[in-house]
Amino acid sequence: MRRRPTEINANLTPMIDVVFLLIVFFVLVSRLVDFDSVAMDLPRPVDAATVRPEDESRLVINVIPGPDGSALGYKMQAWLVEASPSGARELAGVVHDQLIRQPQTAISLRADR
Repeated sequence: MRRRPTEINANLTPMIDVVFLLIVFFVLVSRLVDFDSVAMDLPRPVDAATVRPEDESRLVINVIPGPDGSALGYKMQAWLVEASPSGARELAGVVHDQLIRQPQTAISLRADR
């Protein structure tokens, strides 16, 4: 008795599932990376005299620009405060607390032109 030749078929369903999971993962990660940035038109130095500081202990404060060139607020990590005297005092208090805990903290201020 002779057997018929068998066909080998690949099941692509698990591979498609993995591809979709990877796409979802990379979309979520890219959104988390953009969460901490504010769109700014920063100047481009011709001959930079400084080097990038080590990321040991630093605070990055973003000044959120308004449409007329004024500051709308301040953003530090996921923390946001409005640009008012009370907001500036609150920001100063947070920076002061950070400097008390870690005196070697470098503070970077990012602002639009």
